[in-house]
Amino acid sequence: MFASLHQQGFKCSTNITPLVTSNPLDETGNPVAYPARDTGLALNTPGQAAGAFIYDTRAGAGPNPSRFIGNVNYGTNNNFNPFNQPSLGSYGYYPDFGRPDVQAWWGQQYASLLQLGLDMIWQDMTCPAIANGDDGTFPLDLMISFFGQYTEDATIHNSYVLNLLKATSEGLAALRPNQRNFIIARGGYAGMQRYAGLWTGDSASDWNFLQINIPEVLNLGLSGISDCRL
Repeated sequence: MFASLHQQGFKCSTNITPLVTSNPLDETGNPVAYPARDTGLALNTPGQAAGAFIYDTRAGAGPNPSRFIGNVNYGTNNNFNPFNQPSLGSYGYYPDFGRPDVQAWWGQQYASLLQLGLDMIWQDMTCPAIANGDDGTFPLDLMISFFGQYTEDATIHNSYVLNLLKATSEGLAALRPNQRNFIIARGGYAGMQRYAGLWTGDSASDWNFLQINIPEVLNLGLSGISDCRL
């Protein structure tokens, strides 16, 4: 498909969510190896937690050996999801992007996609957006990495997307050192313009959305964040 689109002059991207599936089965119901999941679970860096993914440890509680599993939801299933679930989404693990070793690991995961012909990165659901958290994102008491220590998400929530975009940008630069890379993100934080542009989410064709979009885009421009899309 990418080859055909390239012949027509298109640049290609896919929607990439910062979630790595925890589903051990493929669409036929058979066990399947999934490199990003398997290498993430096996990541072992001296002095760091085992594996690349966040553990389900909460503020005020002891360490939890189970990894946090989120449920990303893209909407209603109109009978074309092979798993016949009521919603379009997935359960999966979330990388602990506060760790430099996890950032480096994440960047390496783009190698196979670039080999297939991916030209640019559409980084979606960066909040991260999940259905089983607090207000549609991580539980506020979930402990995540921040400058070498673990801190509750409520305190450092915006660092997650910033580190995600940093990991993606630096990973692409390492894989394609002679090419300027383009990343468009659904969300970010101050400093994200070093790594990615921003679009303003899914805006409906509605006067209420237009009322929001105008000051939204003006303020983003004043913040030095480029590529604002509606």
